[in-house]
Amino acid sequence: MKGTYRIRVTSKRLQYDFELRRKYTVIRGDSATGKTTLYDLILDVERRRKGVILSSKVPVVSANYLGGRWDLVLPTISNSIVIIDEDSDWVRSEAFATLAMKSDNYFVFINRDALKQIPYSVKEIYEIKTSGQYHSLVPIYKHTPYEMAPDYIITEDAKSGYQFFKHVCDKCPEACVSADGKSNIYRMLLSAPYKDSKVLVVADGAAFGCDVERIARLKAFQDRNVMLFLPESFEHLLLRAALFCHRKDVTEILGNPSEYIDASFNSWEQYFTDLLVRLTSRTPAHYTKGKLPNCFIEDCCYIGSPCRLLVRDKKVESVLQLVHDVDFSKLRE
Repeated sequence: MKGTYRIRVTSKRLQYDFELRRKYTVIRGDSATGKTTLYDLILDVERRRKGVILSSKVPVVSANYLGGRWDLVLPTISNSIVIIDEDSDWVRSEAFATLAMKSDNYFVFINRDALKQIPYSVKEIYEIKTSGQYHSLVPIYKHTPYEMAPDYIITEDAKSGYQFFKHVCDKCPEACVSADGKSNIYRMLLSAPYKDSKVLVVADGAAFGCDVERIARLKAFQDRNVMLFLPESFEHLLLRAALFCHRKDVTEILGNPSEYIDASFNSWEQYFTDLLVRLTSRTPAHYTKGKLPNCFIEDCCYIGSPCRLLVRDKKVESVLQLVHDVDFSKLRE
């Protein structure tokens, strides 16, 4: 199951109309914002209530359909959209997360709290916008452009992304630090020396949904002393940069990822890692997450030789140009 799916639910008085682009979508909001009404309409469809119409090109099922034996029923459902409300406590369990990750379904979570076991994207967290009888979904987290010259860069782990930005901080290598896991970023931002500094946080936006909310509530974030740079993944960033930006096949995928990424990938980060590994196989730039090949940070040394990844662009600069509004001059020679 892959692609974009439009869901339209209508009754005599209401209409909900929205699209799903990834395996996991989260709908948030306070009471009386329309979340429960949406779920109730889905239940009305399942109960075949007159006057309620669901339009979808694939089956849509609710948590009620799964019932008390969700762990047995869910594996029998395929190529469907599963909508789960916040009263389904089992959605927070490791057992559910394991089944969801093995599933080829799309999931919609109507939930106020972060789902720590599910790798959902920052871009797929929505609230309901109401205009009369019409309801749609709008993203909660949007990038607000502003300029920053960071004192520190915090990356979510010590793998290839950290190695790249450590290379960038050649004048002040101690300014680039790893959080050793995205769940540790919040705690680091509250501690010295970061709490009193300008900090750029670099993390994989494709799976950062459960961590973004509490960071966005920080006073430092609201005061623009913390900037979140959340590409889909570091691999996605590399695919947009010098080595691949001239390739038509890559630009087509990056232009419409939903049409290429099926539900066997639990996040787009997994897909872009797999794609980058395949594209660099049997080349000097052969990619692994554990160690960043020099080909991604050193300008080409194969000029005149038959390397299929030969480019004449400045590789590091081509990546940094994608980190908009950030001035790295304090950290670089």
